[in-house]
Amino acid sequence: MKGCKDFSVKKREGQLNKYNITSYSNYLNVGIVLGTSENGTISDCRCYDNHDDGIRINSCNDCNVLNCDVYDNGDDGIDLSWAPCTNNIISGNNCNNNRHGIVLYQADNNYIYENNLFSNSGYGIYPWDSSNNLIYHNNLNNTNNAQDENTNLWYNATIQEGNHWSDYTGTDGNDDGIGDTPYSIPGGNNQDLYPLMYPFEMYYILNISLDNHEVNETTTFNVTVKTLGGTVVPYAQVLFDDQIYFTDSNGITVITAPSVIEDTVYQIIAIKPGYTSDNDTILVKNVPQESVRAFIFGKITNLSSQGDYIQFEAVKTRVIIFSPFSFITYVSGEKFTIPNDYIGRMIISSRYMYIIALCKILI
Repeated sequence: MKGCKDFSVKKREGQLNKYNITSYSNYLNVGIVLGTSENGTISDCRCYDNHDDGIRINSCNDCNVLNCDVYDNGDDGIDLSWAPCTNNIISGNNCNNNRHGIVLYQADNNYIYENNLFSNSGYGIYPWDSSNNLIYHNNLNNTNNAQDENTNLWYNATIQEGNHWSDYTGTDGNDDGIGDTPYSIPGGNNQDLYPLMYPFEMYYILNISLDNHEVNETTTFNVTVKTLGGTVVPYAQVLFDDQIYFTDSNGITVITAPSVIEDTVYQIIAIKPGYTSDNDTILVKNVPQESVRAFIFGKITNLSSQGDYIQFEAVKTRVIIFSPFSFITYVSGEKFTIPNDYIGRMIISSRYMYIIALCKILI
């Protein structure tokens, strides 16, 4: 790298971080120039008010331009030029109000992706005499958003997502956040097959959807996790009532509401690495149960008390109900709730808990 007004760094293996470029450079009126370099990084810079380009990358391989604000420059915000100029990554940059957003000239096999904003310029992205560049997850709002007479890929075929175009006129009939028809790139036959209906960043913010925000206890309900852009999110973690669930390939997980003594609000949290989490609440409603007079005795476990009620689970428990008469033995952990004014005894030994009681049972 050379010619920057306020500092100098080595050409190779260089890192330029958090510098503010506030005036003209001494090299062709360009803010920052990286030339014949490998593995260099320009990040967290402000480049503005230059007569020519904001950032120029000449004959560089494996370099990065990351998270820079590049604006109000007389020519290109970012310029990649002169072979060999390959395998460079342009990501997270804000290029606004330049003559053009980014121009590539004889620069093949580069990556322009992940939340670049190209706005208020003549051309947003212009690969001129450049091919095999991967371009996706960019937001474009310019007089002419793109021009491409060559062969470049304007979407990620694996995840089936492209770019957000301010002049896209297609629709999204299935509400999956991806346009139903391709966006045609002017200048040739290239297309963005998966145009984003919303700005890119909305596709990495989770959004919980519930069929109903009120459910009865012990009933099942669906939690659907999508992004704000509308795409489903498989394998997201959903936290509910101190348990972890995972969404399926359709972004859905099925949860069973717990038993509650009274109406209770529970929080639902959705998280996934690389995404902004979301949370919502659901009201689990207590369903009044019919109580019957019964005689109960046997071995129990997981004894607990909530308000006026006692809860436990059967290990081997017999229940005699008088009207209508029935005698049932429970051995598989069925849950019972009885009022705490029962007549009888509970015996807690070092190994087991036992009950013998005349009481009402909620069924």
